Amino acid sequence: MRYHGQSFEIDIPWSSTSTRLASDFHKTHGRQYGYSDASRTVELVAIRVRVVGTVKKPRSVDIASKRSYKPKPDQMASITVEGKVIKVPQFNRKDLRPLAAIEGPALIREYSSTTLVLPRCRATVDQYLNLVVDVAK
Repeated sequence: MRYHGQSFEIDIPWSSTSTRLASDFHKTHGRQYGYSDASRTVELVAIRVRVVGTVKKPRSVDIASKRSYKPKPDQMASITVEGKVIKVPQFNRKDLRPLAAIEGPALIREYSSTTLVLPRCRATVDQYLNLVVDVAK
């Protein structure tokens, strides 16, 4: 929570018995900063929730009888590694199946991130579709 116009927030604990969230904010602000202003508008910026429960086990692919494979890149990309511009293969993460093996240097892109597999490193996809990068020593 914060006063309208401020750029910093204060965490205020809430429970099912909390009825005066704004009042708790003003008291906490007063303790932390030496003043509070009950006439100012208070903003609820974020709510954090902790949930406890059970989830289904993730599906695993049986890989015991399968072999690793080298996927084909979607395209090539120019990147700078150790001061040199090099062309590297680029892979789309959603197209990789378990046991895909990609030797670096390479790029693996997905909707939320891009993974750079450095030279002398190797990325593999495990049975849960995790990307595991073995780093060269």
